[in-house]
Order: sequence, then structure tokens, then C-alpha cells
Amino acid sequence: MNRKLQGDQGRLQVVEEGKGQPTILFVHSSAGNVTHWAHQMEALRSSHRVVAVDLRGHGGSDDPRNGDFSVEGLSSDIASVIDRLNLGSCVLVGHSVGALAALHCAARHPDQVEGLFLLDPANDARHLTAEEQQGLALALQQEYRQTSEAYWRTLIGEDEQVGARLMDDLRAASPLTFQQELGALFGYDPLPDLDRFRNPLFCLAARSTQSPSSLQVLRPALPHQVVSGSGHWIQLEHPALVTGAIQRFLNQLASDEWRED
Repeated sequence: MNRKLQGDQGRLQVVEEGKGQPTILFVHSSAGNVTHWAHQMEALRSSHRVVAVDLRGHGGSDDPRNGDFSVEGLSSDIASVIDRLNLGSCVLVGHSVGALAALHCAARHPDQVEGLFLLDPANDARHLTAEEQQGLALALQQEYRQTSEAYWRTLIGEDEQVGARLMDDLRAASPLTFQQELGALFGYDPLPDLDRFRNPLFCLAARSTQSPSSLQVLRPALPHQVVSGSGHWIQLEHPALVTGAIQRFLNQLASDEWRED
């Protein structure tokens, strides 16, 4: 079921299906939308209430009235969905920038997030030098399509059909949204939020995007698995693998072992 909810800065489109606890809330990447989780929602809706949100300025959701595309702003969208749908204590599954927004939300509302699944979270962009940050911002302003598409190609894997879909999604996205969202990452430090969140979490990362600024590298103790043979959008290139990993995480959440931790 598709519906619109009122967020802090505009209406948010959500898709909601299934029944069962815990509820799973899916959060997409930059230039993404709720359809990126179609396989996972289809597979899990028989046993769980599954919800996916279009973040502000994406898909069917409104642009924020205050123009804020920061991680903190995106995080407030997630919190709004949890509140408006009375999700109680849910499991957050976030991808890329959406994973950082989910992390930020979970760190501030641990009573509402019983588990956090990070899917190839965006790297800590503060590790880019000021010159690199300024150069990327300038290139996006002067030659947006060429620069954004060239960057996307470095993240897309070998599946040509998935790659074509992701390029279509990028071209359909608002350039201003993309630029501001990417720029906001330069000022976000994910490590305090990662250290603050004490409930169960897991990171499934692509080897192709791993770097010294990846969360699982900066925090080796973070429970994680690295996937070979995939680009950044693992849920689209290897949907069954991601669904299986989420199901194992849910099984662990329900086990005595997690509660003892």
C-alpha cells in the first residue's frame, strides 16, 4: 500500500506491506527510491510488517521546505515515519547515504530501533581533503551530468541491466538534491553515532567500494561481512544474498544470544 505521511519538512511517500514483528523499515540511497527494496519486501512481508520510505526530495516525497539534505535532515524523515506509523521498536535497514541517516536516527532513538542493518554504508567523506571536496563540488556545478554519471559508473557493478536502471534513476533525480546531499556528507562524522548505538547491528559491504574510510575499516569491531563480485547496490545485483543476510540478522535478534549481549 502506497501512502503519504506528513514529515517535518513535507510529505513523505511510503510503501507498507505485510504483518508481523519486528517491523522492518527500509531506507534507500542518494538518487534512490522505495523500489530498490522490492525483492526484500516481497520476500519478508509474509512474516514481517515491511515499510519503505522515499526520503525528502526523492521518489514521490516532497522537497524539504528548509532545503536541508543533511544526514541529520534525512534522519528526521526516518523518525517521522516511525512516529506517524506507530512502528514501535523496529529494525532499520539502510543503504549508502540512507545507511548513515539510519545510523544517526538509531543512535538518537535506540528505544525505537531494536536492530540496525547497514548495507554498504557511505564512506566517511570527511577523509577527503578540502581540495578534493571543493573540486568535486565545483565539477558537479559546472558539468553536473558528466561528473555525476562518471562517479556512478565507479560504483555500479557488472550487471548491465541493473546499471542501466541506476543510471536512469540518477538522471531522474534532482541535480540540486544530489549535489546538496553529497556535499552534506563532508560535514558528517558517523563514528560517534556508531559508537553510541548499543543495540544489535550488522554491516554488509561491497569489496569493490571498500576504502580506508569505510565504516568497517574505521571500526574493525563492527560486525560485518564483505561481499565480492558486486557493486554498491548489492540489493539489486544480488537480491537473494541481501534478503538472506537480513533474515539471518532477524533470526539473531530473536535469539537468546543477542539478548545476552
